[in-house]
Amino acid sequence: MQSTFTKRPVTSVVVAIVITLLGLLSLRSLPMALFPSVAPPEVNVTVEYTGANAEVVTKAAIVPLERAINGVPGMKYMSSDTGNDGVGVVQVLFETGTDPDVAAVNVQNRVNSVIGELPAEVIRNGVKIAKEENAMLMYLSIFSTDDRLDEKFLYNFADINVLAELKRIPGVGYADILGAKEYAMRIWLKPEKLVAYHVTPEDVLEALQKSNLEAAPGKLGENSDKGNTALQYTVKYTGKFTTPEQYGNIPVRSSANGDILRVRDVADVELGTTYFDVEAKFNGRPAASIMLKQLPGSNASQVIAAVKKRMAELKADAFLPGMDYAFSFDVSRFLDAAVREVVKTLLEAFLLVVLVVFLFLQDPGARGPRVPHWNAGSPLCAGILAQPRHPLRPGPRHRHRRGRRHRGGRGSAREARAHGAGSPRSHGRSDGRNRWSHRRHHARHGLGVHPARVHVGAVGHLLQAVRLDDGSGHRPVWRGRPDADPCAVRHLPEAA
Repeated sequence: MQSTFTKRPVTSVVVAIVITLLGLLSLRSLPMALFPSVAPPEVNVTVEYTGANAEVVTKAAIVPLERAINGVPGMKYMSSDTGNDGVGVVQVLFETGTDPDVAAVNVQNRVNSVIGELPAEVIRNGVKIAKEENAMLMYLSIFSTDDRLDEKFLYNFADINVLAELKRIPGVGYADILGAKEYAMRIWLKPEKLVAYHVTPEDVLEALQKSNLEAAPGKLGENSDKGNTALQYTVKYTGKFTTPEQYGNIPVRSSANGDILRVRDVADVELGTTYFDVEAKFNGRPAASIMLKQLPGSNASQVIAAVKKRMAELKADAFLPGMDYAFSFDVSRFLDAAVREVVKTLLEAFLLVVLVVFLFLQDPGARGPRVPHWNAGSPLCAGILAQPRHPLRPGPRHRHRRGRRHRGGRGSAREARAHGAGSPRSHGRSDGRNRWSHRRHHARHGLGVHPARVHVGAVGHLLQAVRLDDGSGHRPVWRGRPDADPCAVRHLPEAA
């Protein structure tokens, strides 16, 4: 295998070029992340029981889910967490190497088997099953210099106009806004009014559910086989209410004398948000903070560049006057710094290797002070870059057949007498043909020195296997063994 490449320089050049091109092409497609994906896969099951405390959520929802999920294929262990806000989370961790998609499907199948045992309020809010993405990408804050735009407005603006656009960017595995500031109609019950009118919170909730709904009333005057009508009407219902006044006019109860008790009589109605437990600020101003996580196997630098490009387009097209955005956290800063350090280290290592090669590969046969042997060190340095020196420029051709110069002439006879058969100079050849005559012929006719010959073996003996030949006719000296020729193959010829 080694002799195949050394005896065929064109093949070696083509292989080196192909390897180099493949390496350059793969650089842009390799995944890049701040930390390697070594954490075990995790699937989270989230439930929401509005109005319940932590104990009720645990007994009514978490315990049935844990009983069903336990023993799912590939599961390592699981844990649960509940709060007094009515939210419960079951965290299921799997063995390293488990496919997260398959794990999520298996968990979903187990949850579907006990979905009927959960409270109606939990089923109505939905049971959320999602894979946990651990590769943090960036934090994006949307703020405004206009004091009229509060955090509630910024959250809903980002939810409607920004979040959906960011989720469609390739490589974004998770995108969400911190907190829950969606628009919601807040109905604050007055306990003293409820006692005075003998009304319970369940009565108010039942009235809201009956009046505030999306319904399909149907049609009037639809034709049938019994007869035809001249006109046909489609009944349209107003649907859910949108203003506090509409919610306040919802009737709760009516008396025998015709008095109607409405929601505004026992509660205060206002437009607010779903939760108030999270507040986002940017430099002291209200903001909407968006968290982005990376999809496994994607390139973090390319994903961040696409996010920044899309945000610039959204700012020009959709942002209101005074609104702006900023990146509170961006892993591309650390990635770019790490890549620069890798390139810097690679260049420093290459320069040190080149320096060592040219300092130690000197010509011991030259008179005077030792100088670096450029023709011996250049092929080695070029090999570091996986490309031979002058790969596509052939050198001058010089044809000589073996033994032609030894068939006659004074030079041939003199060499045969001086270096007879069996001498170390002729390497045991009895016909007088000297293997060094071609090199002296090159030097006498100005064809340059003979290229270095490298022993293909262990890397540690690479410097000892380089023969230094200056073309002066003196016998070359080998590092380590001056009388032996350890070269088994020939290096690629160097252009003159």
